[in-house]
Amino acid sequence: ADLPVPSGRALLFDTDLSDVEAREEWTRASSAARRFATALAGVGPAALVADLAETLEAPVRFVSPTGRALSGDDAEEDVRSALIEESLKPTTGPRLIRTGSRIVEAVPIGDDHPLGWILTPAEAVGSPKTRALLLSTASALLAMTLTDLPVPSGRAVLFDTDLNDVEAREEWTRATGLAPVATVGMHIFGGVRGDSAERLIADIVGRSLLTRSGSLLGVVGAQERGLDELVTKAAEVTGLEVLTQKRLPLGQLHHTWMLWRTQHESEASEVRALLSAVDEEAADRFVDRVLGELFRARGGQELLESLRAFIAASGARERIAADLGVHRHTVRARLAKIEKLLGRDLSRAETRQAVSMALELAEL
Repeated sequence: ADLPVPSGRALLFDTDLSDVEAREEWTRASSAARRFATALAGVGPAALVADLAETLEAPVRFVSPTGRALSGDDAEEDVRSALIEESLKPTTGPRLIRTGSRIVEAVPIGDDHPLGWILTPAEAVGSPKTRALLLSTASALLAMTLTDLPVPSGRAVLFDTDLNDVEAREEWTRATGLAPVATVGMHIFGGVRGDSAERLIADIVGRSLLTRSGSLLGVVGAQERGLDELVTKAAEVTGLEVLTQKRLPLGQLHHTWMLWRTQHESEASEVRALLSAVDEEAADRFVDRVLGELFRARGGQELLESLRAFIAASGARERIAADLGVHRHTVRARLAKIEKLLGRDLSRAETRQAVSMALELAEL
């Protein structure tokens, strides 16, 4: 059960090598690391986590980005709530999760945003050797590619099709693999941008159903203790607007979803219709006055994409970073450059309003 920890002398640090020798040593050392991770991966996730727990003499959990069990049990609700926030941050190393009187060490799996976590009591991680063991295990679990959780896609029949109660229960069982239920919990969120919020919520609800139309996201799940609170937490940290949250019979899902979808599409089309009525020359002058320097700047398209993300996220930098797939420091640097080019302060409400209108007119 004792898993080996990579050790030995790091020649690239300790030895004066020529360029050729350094490249050869880099290849040798990195190949050894890959072989080590691959060998660990061959053990299998459940056995690997069990071996780690036995070695540390402490409980160990292997969980998804939001704390859902990938081997063993789910994380506790308070830990899951903390992991939802941590999962939106770029991976920068192990995190300490403080919940009440406990401190949990959370080791991320993945090179950018976490694809999963190894959880163990912080007091069990007391030496460099133990930390190296945790990091090596995380590398092995990543090599298994078991933690890359896709966003559900395809046609959600319960949302898109008018079914009677019997047909709806049959479709629920077919789509989720769960037993038929009389009622389900339904959430509808607005303001969805990118796929970070959708991925988090998909991970939380597991085998429940999701569908999306533009910036609307519909989520339906069987009643589970604490699930509604976790979904609401994910919506909060990703800046989604909770439009409705209710329990209803399966046969009413389609009607409820279509009401919200129709209303949303109607409101969006009204705004666009109003803007499209603006005189074309006046619209061009306004867009050029507000955004012209961005269009003409080197790297302007990347800055425009960042500006759109800024408006969509209402300025929340963590959300912008998650939607664009970049570090928050990159977001800060881009926004500073945008403000310099525009000659405007993006923290002012009137600036955001003008920029938002100019972006809409530019698309028209």
